[in-house]
This record gives sequence, C-alpha cells and structure tokens, in this order.
Amino acid sequence: SSSSSSSLSAVRKPWMKRSSNHSHEEEEESDDDILLKRRVKNGGVPSITVINSTEDFIEFLSKDDRLCIIKFYASWCKSCQKFGVRFKKLAATYGDLIEEGGERIVDEGQVRFAEVEFSKNAKFCRTLGIKRLPFLHYYRGAEGRIAEFSAGPSKFNLVIDTMHDLLNSSDEERAFNILMHDGEDLGKYIVTELTKEHWEQVLGLEEKKKTNKKAHM
Repeated sequence: SSSSSSSLSAVRKPWMKRSSNHSHEEEEESDDDILLKRRVKNGGVPSITVINSTEDFIEFLSKDDRLCIIKFYASWCKSCQKFGVRFKKLAATYGDLIEEGGERIVDEGQVRFAEVEFSKNAKFCRTLGIKRLPFLHYYRGAEGRIAEFSAGPSKFNLVIDTMHDLLNSSDEERAFNILMHDGEDLGKYIVTELTKEHWEQVLGLEEKKKTNKKAHM
C-alpha cells in the first residue's frame, strides 16, 4: 500500500461559520447545513485521499463500493482554490470524518472523496483525459466511472446535484446511463480491468516502471 494513498487533507472547523454579513440571518438552513453541523459537532475532520500514482488511484477505487468523487486541480489555479473550499465542505457533510491528527474513522459517510494535483501528476491526468480544471470524476465499484465534467466555483451546485442524483438512482438507471456514455478511454478501462481481477497486473506494470526509472538514475 502506498503511503501517499492514505494521505489525508484535514480541514479546520472555521469553514462551518456562516458569512459575517447579517442580511441573511433569517434565511433557513439547508438540509446539508444541518447535517454538517450535526456531524462535526460529534468530532472529526473530513477525509480526502491524496492520489499521486496509478496505484493510489486503484487502491482508492477498490476500497469499497460507495460512491467516489475525485477532484482534479492545480495548486496555482485560483479558481481551483475557491472550488477546493466548497469541496472540503462537501466532504465534511457527506464523506468520512476522521479523528484530527489521525486516520481512524469516527463517522462513516455515504461518499468517499479524493483529489489529484495536476502539476505533480500531469502524465496521469492526461491519461485520464483531463483538459480543464477543476475537473470531477464520479465512480462506483464495478460500475466504474459514471459521471465526469468540469465545473468552476460558480457551478458547484452541479457537483452537489450530480452526487445526489447518483446516490438516489437505482442500479438500472445507472446501468442505462453507463451504456449511453460508453467511452473507450483509459480511465474507464482501468476501472473495468479492476472488476476483472487484473489489479496485480496493473500494479506490477506500474512498479516495474518505477524500478526501471530508479535503475537509470
């Protein structure tokens, strides 16, 4: 298991605070706001897995069959930074909460979250067809990739709506959507291979590349 695959982005609780602008004090809280407050009150910080290799990617997706959302971003991208704040809040609301400073899950979520930094993983991102940032991939177990799109901070509601649609859809509905969106790109191919028990072969090729690279250094 790669140590980077268990790297977690811990978020402090200030993102829970509402805007200091009091003009919206009477506005009703959304169900997500209520859920967020209840979850964080019980302790824990959101878990966002950091993916830095094909091995990390495979390990993250094969952990269980929950819906997985992967964010592709760049550290130098201002739009990505704004997007990241809302992504962390979404992870706190629907993802696993872990003990601060540790990895023990204190509250299991409905969704699992991960992120890939483009500058550190440019080749991998190109392999997955990432052409715009920030970019989202949605995966679920043997179904593989079930949604993908680019969305800036102003379109973050699309991220949330897609998540809810996928959480509430039936197996038949998702299977139909996959048939309608039957791509042949490597990203979907990798996940398909995972479902056909080819993990060791994929990981072996990745490790062989790393070994050969070190041998020539």
